Amino acid sequence: MSNPSRQVDLVLRGSLEDVAQAEDAVRDLCEDSGYGRHSFGMCLAVSECVINAIRHGNAFDPGKQVRLSMTLAGSRLTVCVADEGKGFSPESLADPLVTGSTFQDAGRGVLLMKTLMDDVAFAFRSGAGFEVQMYKDLAP
Repeated sequence: MSNPSRQVDLVLRGSLEDVAQAEDAVRDLCEDSGYGRHSFGMCLAVSECVINAIRHGNAFDPGKQVRLSMTLAGSRLTVCVADEGKGFSPESLADPLVTGSTFQDAGRGVLLMKTLMDDVAFAFRSGAGFEVQMYKDLAP
């Protein structure tokens, strides 16, 4: 499927109510580009990432923003979620699949993102904040 490149950029507040806006944007991007069969998984990965940015990154601070950028070039979806928080070390998260870690307060969202996407990368942003980049090839 050959589609022209599409870009969606959103700036979200520090509220979980904004998660629906992010989900709508990724769903629309997938469906409008002919990749609707992927919309559920992509919505789940993006919503988990945005929730983490709002909750853990920005600590629900309404004065801080979460930036969501999605680019669909051909069949490759690139998602970037950036917050203004202090960041974290992904290696420090308990594995939610290990007995005893199942009900930990963190880790399941990152596991979902890594399961649903082809690649997930974490980075501290220059200046301040934390960024998650995720990639998915939506071609069959």
